[in-house]
Amino acid sequence: MTLRDFHQDFNKIAEQIVGQIAEQIGSPHAKKILNSALDLIRPHFISLGLRVTRLGSHEVEVLIPKKMRNLDERGDFLPGILMSSSTEAYRLLWARNAPPGEFQLIIESVQYQALKNPKGDVRVRMQLSDLAREARLAELSKNKSSEHEGVLRLHDEEDQICAEVLVKSRLLLKEMLEWK
Repeated sequence: MTLRDFHQDFNKIAEQIVGQIAEQIGSPHAKKILNSALDLIRPHFISLGLRVTRLGSHEVEVLIPKKMRNLDERGDFLPGILMSSSTEAYRLLWARNAPPGEFQLIIESVQYQALKNPKGDVRVRMQLSDLAREARLAELSKNKSSEHEGVLRLHDEEDQICAEVLVKSRLLLKEMLEWK
């Protein structure tokens, strides 16, 4: 066992213990404090409360809940949370479409454009058309490198677009030798 393994095991055990204590306490104020303690132990994206609600080869949808950790002092979503959640959704979609071999996704730039203040939870959505996906995969198999631009749209609880995130990335592929 390495120190890194111990750290991960310790976090899992601590999360279970704090979770069990939170279930047994009836006070809403105490539960809120214990949930805040859990947020410190959990990995960053888990502590944000992100949930993947849809993931296929053509689409991804990630739910960002409206919770204290994701909001600024006025109660608005932090743009950094929306951008990082969008790039994570982008990575998930390409990981789902990764060709055989050592696939690597390098995000070169991210542009965020706020359109309106979201009401309630936010859903990050992206669709990857068959044509775009197959063109990138064909270029990867030929050149071992390809560029892609994806637009992720952020929808509020009324299903209105409240922001857009443009992600520019480089896709790389290193083919591995097959052993028989």
